[in-house]
Amino acid sequence: MVVISESVYDKIVNFILNYKGLAIECEADLESQFPDIPPNALKSILSKQGQNLTKSFYSRNHLKSNAILKEYKERVKDDKTIMEMSMEYKCPPMSICRMILNELYSKTDVKEMLKDPNCIPDQLLSANVFTCIFNDSQDGIIIDMVRYTVGEEYEVKLKQLAREAGLIFYDEGDLRRDGFDKTPDLLLAVQTMYKNTIINWIESKASFGDCESHTRYLNDQLQSYYNRFGVGIVVYWAGFHENILNKSKTNLIILDDFPSKDDFEKLTFQ
Repeated sequence: MVVISESVYDKIVNFILNYKGLAIECEADLESQFPDIPPNALKSILSKQGQNLTKSFYSRNHLKSNAILKEYKERVKDDKTIMEMSMEYKCPPMSICRMILNELYSKTDVKEMLKDPNCIPDQLLSANVFTCIFNDSQDGIIIDMVRYTVGEEYEVKLKQLAREAGLIFYDEGDLRRDGFDKTPDLLLAVQTMYKNTIINWIESKASFGDCESHTRYLNDQLQSYYNRFGVGIVVYWAGFHENILNKSKTNLIILDDFPSKDDFEKLTFQ
């Protein structure tokens, strides 16, 4: 079971925040520094920290985009790159690319340029953006596609394992056709007992469950599922922080993998 203690989690986060290189380099160093933690858990924690650094960068610099553009123009004269700027600003390279492009072009043009840097008239800037796209493991179109694909893969895996366990359920598509707005990934059509607890739904999270994310999920989704449907299971496929067990109390069952078929028992009513 991948449950990370507060002390170990803090060491991982401190390692990430104090790292001097790019996040794509940090991934390999994290695995060698914390060999007992599964790589998918480390990558997910790194991804969450990357998102936090991006938000922090924008909040600190959203009024300084013109100054950052000027800094870039001065640096390229000395063959300095956006990649080097990103390490100094401690943010994903694509965050700086996006800020520079937004200062130069319209939002519609920038959207296309981030998909295909060949659209950027300035060849040097185009080359910089290309380099950032392929060396940024935290932000950009490739990473967005990877995150979406991983999320979809785990939802497919969830349904497959649920069927193999003999569960009968409605998925999100079924529920939305019936007019539900906020829906869990699986709503059980037949109440099922999991280790002496009746469960009614299962939610898949293709990430590590840290306290901040879990609190947000509770407020935005999970509490409403509990209020409407009763107790359910949340699967954090990359593991979770030990403290989220205290936040959930008895309303949710938090797991890092799909339960064994033997842990389920269908309820029968006479």
